[in-house]
Amino acid sequence: MYTLVGTKDLDFMGSDGKQVNGVNLFFTYEDERVRGVATERVFVHSDRFLKLSFMPEIGGSCDLRYDKYGKIRDIVPA
Repeated sequence: MYTLVGTKDLDFMGSDGKQVNGVNLFFTYEDERVRGVATERVFVHSDRFLKLSFMPEIGGSCDLRYDKYGKIRDIVPA
């Protein structure tokens, strides 16, 4: 289970010269190997962001679903 603690809109030119639009999502989560809480930053391209089935409010809980390439496929309620 992840807790959303922040978001940051991104709009930049990639190293290949293509425009990149998306959102960085910042999460905390429990990890037995970490004292305190662990953190994770996840980039979601704007096309995929619009297709997410769920987006928690800041402070809200969720689970992350990844595709076989390690990219966010979906966000679902926890």
